[in-house]
Amino acid sequence: MANDAFGQNSDSINVAVQDSIVEGDDLGLDSPIDYYGKDSTVVDVVHERIHLYGAAWVKYGDMEVQADYIQFSFADFTAKAIGKRDSTGTVVEKASFTEGENKFSEDSLAYNFKSKRGISYGVRTQEGDAYLLSSVSKKAENNWVSVGKGKLTTCNKDNPHYHFQLKKAMVIPNEKVVAGPLYLKFRKIPTPLALPFGFFPNKKESTQGILLPGYGNGNEKGYFIQNLGYYVPLGKYADTRLMFDLYTRGSWSVRNVTNYRKLYKYNGSFNISRTVNKNGFPELPSYNESVNFNVQWTHNQDPKARPNSTFSSSVNLGSLNNFRNNLNTSQESFLSSTFSSRIQWTKRWADTPFNMGVTAGHSQNTQSRNVQVTLPALNFNMSRITLGRFAKNSPTLKKTLDNIGLTASADFTNSVSENETMFRFDEIENLNRRATNGLRLQGQASSSLKAGVVGTLTGSISGTMFNTFKYVDKSFDDVAQTLRSDTLFGWRQALNWSASGNFNTRVYGTFNFGNNSAIKAIRHVLQWNVGASYSPYANFSTGIFDQDGDFIGYSPFDVAAYRPSDSREQLNLNWSSTNNFEAKIRDKKSAKPTYNKVKLIDSWKKSLSYNTLADSLNLSNLNMSAFTTIAKNITLNYSSTYSFYDRDTNGREINEFLVKSRNQLMRMEGTNLALGFRLQSKNKSEPERADKELTPEEKDLIEKNKNEMVDFSIPWNLTLNYNLRFTKNFDREMQMDTLAIKQAFTFTGDMTIFKYWKVSFNSGYDMSHPRYQTLQFSDFGLRDFTTTNLGLHWDLHCWEFSASYVPFGQRKSYMVQLNIKSALLQDLKIQRRGNLGDQGYLY
Repeated sequence: MANDAFGQNSDSINVAVQDSIVEGDDLGLDSPIDYYGKDSTVVDVVHERIHLYGAAWVKYGDMEVQADYIQFSFADFTAKAIGKRDSTGTVVEKASFTEGENKFSEDSLAYNFKSKRGISYGVRTQEGDAYLLSSVSKKAENNWVSVGKGKLTTCNKDNPHYHFQLKKAMVIPNEKVVAGPLYLKFRKIPTPLALPFGFFPNKKESTQGILLPGYGNGNEKGYFIQNLGYYVPLGKYADTRLMFDLYTRGSWSVRNVTNYRKLYKYNGSFNISRTVNKNGFPELPSYNESVNFNVQWTHNQDPKARPNSTFSSSVNLGSLNNFRNNLNTSQESFLSSTFSSRIQWTKRWADTPFNMGVTAGHSQNTQSRNVQVTLPALNFNMSRITLGRFAKNSPTLKKTLDNIGLTASADFTNSVSENETMFRFDEIENLNRRATNGLRLQGQASSSLKAGVVGTLTGSISGTMFNTFKYVDKSFDDVAQTLRSDTLFGWRQALNWSASGNFNTRVYGTFNFGNNSAIKAIRHVLQWNVGASYSPYANFSTGIFDQDGDFIGYSPFDVAAYRPSDSREQLNLNWSSTNNFEAKIRDKKSAKPTYNKVKLIDSWKKSLSYNTLADSLNLSNLNMSAFTTIAKNITLNYSSTYSFYDRDTNGREINEFLVKSRNQLMRMEGTNLALGFRLQSKNKSEPERADKELTPEEKDLIEKNKNEMVDFSIPWNLTLNYNLRFTKNFDREMQMDTLAIKQAFTFTGDMTIFKYWKVSFNSGYDMSHPRYQTLQFSDFGLRDFTTTNLGLHWDLHCWEFSASYVPFGQRKSYMVQLNIKSALLQDLKIQRRGNLGDQGYLY
């Protein structure tokens, strides 16, 4: 006699075979029943039962029961399962029931494979982002699950940090969870947040619903609610949100945000908004009201979708004050003085050198209030081909002509640039008359020839043909005694061309210090380029005399989109050189004598030219630039310009060398020095998380929200940037050069102060001195902090806390928010934000 797990005595036979299959036809079922017990399988012949011990399972169709012990009855097709317990009776390994994609974990369960009904005790199951825990649950034939004394949470801990305590609930798989009376608890601490019933969506796909708002105090705008809206999925590939911002003193905003994505095809978003900003009280003279709108559209095509054809868009247009008065503008948009749009389609013909593009765009300046619209811009290109392709029948000639390459391009554009007040429907005809357009044809022939081991000879000739379809004509009106300027329709052409030849060489030098030295060797690479370039005299301008006999010059191409350049005949002798220094330094950490290659100076460039045909000022400025990387973390960039000529009393250069007049070789005109420093701690990702493969959807989500995500795997990082600029300006009163100095320091970074606490900062300091400040740098502040933002993020496992603070400036404000991470309950949040500034801007 044996005693089974449910307290029944039965005659039994211990069977050695542990894996068996019972055909379903023999039992009146649709599918066979598989069963397995790792430790042992006991067959109770009298009661038609099978007892499975140790990592046991029973399978029937897409249903499976797993447990430490399973009793299966062939009489009523019921499986009873019990989880593994320790010596104290505590369940250490739960039993599980799986049907299709639905999986339940239980302390114990009973399930009838024929009626598809069951009962479970100590249940834990996951439905989408939600976890449902209950003391007892019952499964019906239609897969609905009724729950008694349950907990609903998005926390994946066995003892969740928070949950909704449910008296009863009904789980409808892949649809919703309907709950009776419920209230929120943090561990064992109840809260007064209670509801008589609740609906929790648990569909795997998106579902429509209300978006709960945030709230705050906008000072003179009054109290507000923000981002109140409604979400609607539009099939598998798109969704849309309609959101409102409302202020108690009358300001409001409405916007629609639509996102779409088709994997491996395209993705994008469309955002349209309208904002009404009301300042002051209607009864007072200072009251004003402004209406702003904004349209944004981004579209990106996957490169693999159409390798030879791409379409993309980045549209951002609307009222010029939109980002100053918008209730939901970002810091970056607020500080930007321009915003622009670009829609582009490109086509490349495979196995040919030809490609083309069609572009439409616009740009707006919030300071000048100028708007420029380009519609369309066409571009056709031929990449480099060699003349040898036309001499296939003559190998000798083909080899010679293969050194000669041709490139060509054609560009057409039509654009109009006017004040924003001109862009109205009733001004379209006027805008069309003021539009500029033109066609530009460019071509170049080039060749190169190896001069043995000494260097390379290169030569080229290039030309640009300018075409315009409207031109300027000026005349003097004898009757009105005024100068008249007319824009006439007609075709005008002009040609600019030039030729050049160069010799390039590279010289290597190595300085050896011996194997016993810490520096084994220093390598120097010197690249030289000497050559000549020629461009003929070009003058496409004309002119007339006014009533006073003064000559007034103009060019017919003044209204053309592409304008030729007027220039004197030039024959320039050109020189440039680039230096590079590297060293081999002994590795002190290595036991064996090993050396590491270290770059001392990545690049140091100099350039100079001499115009042999100029009647004065033949020598150009000396331009120098350099950059290097120090210790992998420090970058140094340098650039400067020097003149060899003296100045007159008006500050204009004269044809007299400084070395002769002032006994000095050169005069610095400007120097810029930029120093960048970046430090970052080692990545401390958990191995299992670091090795986890992300799905394309997860990668796309991370890429789209890169700026909003917090990386706790890097404890800290710091980026410092210092910029120093010198500019010399001639002071007529002092009759000498004065030095204008501009220097600025910026820093950004973040730091994990506790395990899941991270602070971030982004700021800078303008150290320019008022004594040296010039109009060239008037857009920078004087000895003051630049835009500053401080942030805090606290990862609370299933919750997160975030705060941001702008301590000074026009956008002085704050925002704090506590919310659940899961998208299922993302609207369950506490948010407080407010404007601390005195400019009346809306945030």
